[in-house]
This record gives sequence, structure tokens and C-alpha cells, in this order.
Amino acid sequence: MSISDGDTELDLEAMPDEEGILKWCSSLVRKTPYGDRLELAHFTVAEFLLAIDPEDSNTQKSSYAKYHVSPADQDLSLAKLSLTYLLFDDFRDKDWFGKDEFDKFIEGYDFFHYASNYWYQHAENYRNDDSLLDLAQILFNPSKTNNFLHWSHYWMRTITGNKDIRLSNAETLHFAACLSLSAICEWLIQEEGCKGDLDKLSSIGTPLLCALAGDELFAFLGIDGVVSRFSSPNRESDKDGRKRTLKYLIDAGAQVNNTKLHPDHDWSLLSLALSIDFCWDILLERGALVDDMCLKEVKYQAAAEKFILGVGDKNLSDDIRPK
Repeated sequence: MSISDGDTELDLEAMPDEEGILKWCSSLVRKTPYGDRLELAHFTVAEFLLAIDPEDSNTQKSSYAKYHVSPADQDLSLAKLSLTYLLFDDFRDKDWFGKDEFDKFIEGYDFFHYASNYWYQHAENYRNDDSLLDLAQILFNPSKTNNFLHWSHYWMRTITGNKDIRLSNAETLHFAACLSLSAICEWLIQEEGCKGDLDKLSSIGTPLLCALAGDELFAFLGIDGVVSRFSSPNRESDKDGRKRTLKYLIDAGAQVNNTKLHPDHDWSLLSLALSIDFCWDILLERGALVDDMCLKEVKYQAAAEKFILGVGDKNLSDDIRPK
């Protein structure tokens, strides 16, 4: 309620206090049992707000119409609000990269956790919205502002559970690819001169690995190193976003063969795609070579026959062909 489009800093004076909200909303809201936040007082409150139909003529005449709530309609607003918050001067002018300063940094910035971890989820169905892209371009500027560094470090530490995790050689392109922000990837490469980063190996891998793995990459690189296998995305929007980003990076010049994907692992891009049964068809179409890792992985895949039928001459090197 205290953040508006175009704000550049946190206005503490504009923030309503807890007592005021409880007074204004009366019996509709309450404090959670732990006292750390406010919530709707009962599930029927949510049902009532969701049931308000702004298109209904009777509702339009009532005083309730303006209180209509639709989760889908709120996503774009929440994504923009969160990005606006992450771009505040408050975070541009601070430096908390020392481990001991971590907890001090977020004191007084309660919304930073939510904004960092959920802005891109709210943005999932609005990745090409112009107003959202304008904000995302500021965050993903290749100069890596403190705003970007604060967000990326905090997000990684939260999603991996590892406060000691460090980034090395990771550019904004890596993170844009990981979040399936194909429009931001295109902007970085075509307008910001980041084509040289297409195959750049970082501590989180190459942009192609980031695009294929999506945000699962950071859960995979957990506190004890490798904690699980990647998996194929479940949501159609997530699948479409990953495919679109992967295709764009390859078509822009990223190498699908003979490129180390991660400093600690020897995957090939095609074998990894085969292991999660996702996007291997795209890689075959673009000339990815079958290797020994693929031959080993295909034995365990339900899509083995389909994969083998999709392999053409361009996917076979001289040493693999006889096998």
C-alpha cells in the first residue's frame, strides 16, 4: 500500500502501521498465531471477495465492486510492485556481501524476501508486458548494479538454503535464462552487447544449462552440492518459457556441442535434456551430437524409441555411429 509506480525509495512515513490496518479492516483481518503478519480472519472473507463479479450489473451499482479480487488479475501488479521495490535506491546504495552483514541488511525491509522470491512467478504469464520489461531491463542491466547483486545473492541463498554460496562469472544473462526471460535474453544480446556471454562458464553453469534447468538449477545446487536430479517442468507456461529461451540462445549462437556446461559436472546438453525427457527434440533439430552419456541415459527412458527415431546423420559423430 505504500509503494506506487515510479517510486525510487522506501517511504517509511507512507507505510500504514499494524494497528491502523487492524482498525480499518475491523473483523476482516487478524494477526497470525505467530504474530509475524496479518491474514484474512476467515476463509469466508476470501470466498466473498473472490465471488464479487465486477461485470454483474447489480454488483456495479453496489459499493462492493471495487473490492473485487482475482488472483490472476493481481499477478502483473504484484510483479511490477516487487520489481519496483527491488530497484529502490535503498538497495543500490548498500553493500551486504560480507556474511556477517546478511541479517543486518534485511532488517527493516520485510518485503525484500517476498519480492526477491516471487516477482518472477507473478510475472510468468506477463513476460512480454512492456511495463514489466522496462523494470526487468533495469534489474538485468549487464553492469550488474547493486540492486541486481542483492537480489540474485539473496534469492540464491534462499532457494538453496546456503548462505555461503558464491557467484563467480555469472552474468545477468545467466539469470535471465534461468528464469526463462527470453525477451530479456534477446535484449541483452542484441542491444546490450552480451553475445560474448552466450557460452560463458560460471559457477552456476552456462546460459544454455540455465535455460534448460530453469529455476530448478538453484535448488539442485543446494547446501550439500548436488541434492537431486533435474526434472521436466510441470506447468505448460514453464515448459513454453524454457523452450522459447533455449531456442533463442541456440539461434543466437550458443554452442550445443563440445561446451562444458558446469564447472563441477561433465554433462553434455543433450544427455541432460534426455535425462529429464525435455527439449532433446529441439537439440537434435539443431545438430546436437549423441555421445556415450546419451547412449547410457537412453536405456532408462520411456521415450527411448522416439529419441532414437529422431536421431539423424547430423547427430552422429564417426566414433558414435558404430555403437
